[in-house]
Amino acid sequence: MMELRVLRYFLAVAREGNFTRASQMLHVSQPALSKQIMELEEELGQPLFLRGSRKVTLTPYGKILEQRAQEILQIVQKTEEEFSGPKESLTGDLRIGCGEGRTVEPVTRVIARIHRVHPDVMLHLFTGITTEVVDKLQSGALDFGAVSASIGSEEYNFLQLPLEDNWGIVMRRDDPMAKQSAMTPEQLLGMPLIVSRHALVRNELSGWLGRSMQELHITATCDMYRNASLLVREGVGYLLTYDLPVEDESLCFKPLSPRFSSRTKLVWKKNFPLSPAAQAFLEMMQQELSETE
Repeated sequence: MMELRVLRYFLAVAREGNFTRASQMLHVSQPALSKQIMELEEELGQPLFLRGSRKVTLTPYGKILEQRAQEILQIVQKTEEEFSGPKESLTGDLRIGCGEGRTVEPVTRVIARIHRVHPDVMLHLFTGITTEVVDKLQSGALDFGAVSASIGSEEYNFLQLPLEDNWGIVMRRDDPMAKQSAMTPEQLLGMPLIVSRHALVRNELSGWLGRSMQELHITATCDMYRNASLLVREGVGYLLTYDLPVEDESLCFKPLSPRFSSRTKLVWKKNFPLSPAAQAFLEMMQQELSETE
């Protein structure tokens, strides 16, 4: 049975890429560390490292364990923190995952309220595409996720967030199409597009286009809005995204026509106990949404 200590040893070797450096950092002997890793490999029945003369690298199985070990140790740390600290004040960690967009503004307002009322609560905000947020929710590494995808109501509770994200194209201001007020499906089909992996995997705009998103001319995929906008500035393509503030004055946003928008839900696992910090956040979130109805 895997021990937390051995998982920490494994992650140290993976991080350092060298048994000697990892053993020095962990304050254990190099032979003892090598023996622990070999026993772990025997227990799992798979090699975790490719061993070179000076450097070790993770095998595909090692990369899987690296992700799982990080999640396991995060959950252990989270549990320990929730049971520590003075009991007269609310402490612990609050872990929330979300994408970018204005639909998460109610979530950030409640986070600010939690910070004011319970300043000893530590917030961890993870930004990623929906599949990554859901994976972390499923593993217990997140308390809540703000997602635009439909996920199983038998596994998750949810609150519908009130705002909508309106989709469009970010382009250079000196582009001839920047004179237009909006972009049509026919125009998108011929444009070199930069699209988020989230939207591409979910085929999100296929109904609006009248065909699969795979038929678009996609030159790049992205996760983060700012990096993608830099690609637009450099002429790589046009960014298909929702309406986020365009900070670069050389760029502009043109909405889709007909209008296309998406909604976001705040979700959390059913039959999974919430920490005091997470429960306080949920109650404040429910109050925030009731006040905006």
